[in-house]
Amino acid sequence: MCSRCNQIGSSLPVVRVRLSRKDPDLTARIVICDPNPVRAARLSAPLAADGCRVRCEVTVPGDIGTAAHGDVLLLSVELWTAEQLQAARLEASFQAHVIVVLSSTDAEVAARYVEAGARDLLMPPFLPEQVIRRVRSASRCEDLALTDRAVQCNGLSIDRKRREIRRKGRIVALTANEFSVVNALVSRAGGITTTGMLRQALWGDEVGGTAKLLTAYVRAIRSKLEQDPDRPELLTTEPGVGYRWMPVEPVAS
Repeated sequence: MCSRCNQIGSSLPVVRVRLSRKDPDLTARIVICDPNPVRAARLSAPLAADGCRVRCEVTVPGDIGTAAHGDVLLLSVELWTAEQLQAARLEASFQAHVIVVLSSTDAEVAARYVEAGARDLLMPPFLPEQVIRRVRSASRCEDLALTDRAVQCNGLSIDRKRREIRRKGRIVALTANEFSVVNALVSRAGGITTTGMLRQALWGDEVGGTAKLLTAYVRAIRSKLEQDPDRPELLTTEPGVGYRWMPVEPVAS
């Protein structure tokens, strides 16, 4: 467990950590910014048990998010508003992947933070496996939103430049709008994409189209890509917030 959780006044150096014994080559610097020492301990404990060392802060340091400070940031909503996060994300020096730690399950608040630049969310109760999974995903992710790189996941090959999806070499037929939904989700693979983001990708305005039509597209995508559309594993729902696409890997050249 992070020693700062027991000695809030102490100062620990930021260290590069092994994220998991199962991933010996995967390292990341993890920073927890939370004024509540009990909650900070609850977040750091599963990471420590998984082989991590983390740094805990009770405030937001001035250099937070920079290359010198940390790669993955677990940020309490008590420290930054969504507007403050958005302002930080616009700074060129801010490079950390942000996981916002919520104090409630308010879906509207959660969506605001994602749309302000958070990659992911942690809502109470903070299950140990969720904390580890979210941090692993954030530390591995690439900025796919800025590239047309082909990726693969769950037996699928997704060529974003050609706008094609293949399973075992065969093209899976998706409409243009269905692929636009997939493309937006893959851009944030492993993290959350809000319904507002998807409506923006489809219609250029998050108030365009209808929620019912977006739901119909998601249902159609699942029917074509999921092994069991009624129990989706590839495209899952984050109730009240949006959807999550499972992590992807770049297609080998």
